[in-house]
Amino acid sequence: MISAFFSKTKPINYAVLLSLNLFVFFGTFFYLNEFEVTQQQIWSGIGVAVALVMVLILLSYTVKARQLTANNSYGLFFFSLLMLLFFQAENDDTLVFCCFFVLLSLDRALAMKTERLEKEKVFESALWIFVASLFLNWALLFLIPLYITVATFHGRRFRIWLLPLASCFCVLVLYGTFILWFDQNKTMMELYYFEVPKAWPEIDLFVLTYLALSAVLVLLVFGKLGFRKHGRVLSLRLILVYLLVGWALVPLCGERGQNILMFTFFPTAIFLTNYIQTLKKYRWKEAFIVGSLLISILGFVLGRMQ
Repeated sequence: MISAFFSKTKPINYAVLLSLNLFVFFGTFFYLNEFEVTQQQIWSGIGVAVALVMVLILLSYTVKARQLTANNSYGLFFFSLLMLLFFQAENDDTLVFCCFFVLLSLDRALAMKTERLEKEKVFESALWIFVASLFLNWALLFLIPLYITVATFHGRRFRIWLLPLASCFCVLVLYGTFILWFDQNKTMMELYYFEVPKAWPEIDLFVLTYLALSAVLVLLVFGKLGFRKHGRVLSLRLILVYLLVGWALVPLCGERGQNILMFTFFPTAIFLTNYIQTLKKYRWKEAFIVGSLLISILGFVLGRMQ
């Protein structure tokens, strides 16, 4: 029943998933603040909720426009389950905004498969990465998959490789102007000071299990679909690079805890959707989806009890 419901892309599907995410967000918001919030915190929470809605809309658009999956809403469904499983990530306001701009960059990068306006797409993709770095400096690592995408589609055009530098210049000029006018105590060096952990940070067993299962999932998907250099598989290869960068951020940003996993939710949701599409029998699809839903609910309940 659940698999049949989310096998379509009707407005009711998006309404249900949007309501689920907002319920989890505001429930966690009031829970973490012990149900005592100021007016300023309420307005801040509303701003993050709007950003979260924009992330969900962008995710849905990217999946459909870039044809990352078949015509269904499984991608948004699995993304919502991951947000439920790691519910505290939704209340990390800087990460929500950073994730939104990284998704914008990913969408423009995937759009390079078409040969129209390729220079504009590279510039915009890099621009959104540099904007995301204003919220989390390590987001600059997402330039790696961008350059891999450029190499894949426009490897011989040297001028295109220089366009991210123009994007960097634009963002730095705008940010520099902002701090000169409004906050002269800040400097560029403070923003882009990268502190590499001297020792491997302690990573929760729950997080390690999630990362291990994600790796197995990637192997299963490519084992079934192959590793070809065209069509949807090519897009999945590029998304895999984004997923690898998301994994790398876990030890680099250990102080953010489980929240940093938010960058892996979109790629993992795409791989989950492509995997479930390879299941031919309806009962196996239903069992996989129900099992995923129960695990997310259990993780949410146990996380609230800690």
